[in-house]
Amino acid sequence: MVLAIILLIGCAKEDVADISQTNEDQPIYRAVLTDEGFKNLEALSYEEFTSTKGNTTELRSNPNALANGNFTWDGYEVAGHAIQNKSGAHGAVEQTSLVTGNSWNGDAYCVTTWGEDDNRAVVAWEMTENNNFFPFPEGWFVYTAVEDNGEGANAPSDKVCEIYYFTPPGAQEVYGGCDGMANNGFFPNEFFADVDEGGHIQVQ
Repeated sequence: MVLAIILLIGCAKEDVADISQTNEDQPIYRAVLTDEGFKNLEALSYEEFTSTKGNTTELRSNPNALANGNFTWDGYEVAGHAIQNKSGAHGAVEQTSLVTGNSWNGDAYCVTTWGEDDNRAVVAWEMTENNNFFPFPEGWFVYTAVEDNGEGANAPSDKVCEIYYFTPPGAQEVYGGCDGMANNGFFPNEFFADVDEGGHIQVQ
């Protein structure tokens, strides 16, 4: 498994975008994070990315949004909070592999909520530390999505999307920021996984 991770990181670094390119030429990277590490890491051009967009968007037009979480799933531990208001986005996240101990930290860049019940959130994080977790350098942007399914013993489990997106510095707004990512075509329903018992996610 360690060898596989090393090979994956090595291959990904060869494909990392040239930061000197114009924003429109920068690819966005998509990966699925499972209990075996990153799967299906691929680079998508702007045209390829936008062609995968769903037909409708369920974006909530509200300048304020909040997403908090403290949970584990598939061998990863996550603790993060992010809030979007008129002064911008605030908050931080840390994710750690319980298998390898590798981790990353990020500062909130933007937050958007969507969904029929406004119970899903997309958060973009500017990576501030990368301790062998991602095959991308610090300063890149990481897009994640979570789902809040209420409180109480009888509430369904909260969920986290196993799809991650990555953009280099200067390219994040080419793809619409969090507003552009809040679309079921980018974070498909089938990739939302239950967090472990006791995990907590709050979206407002």
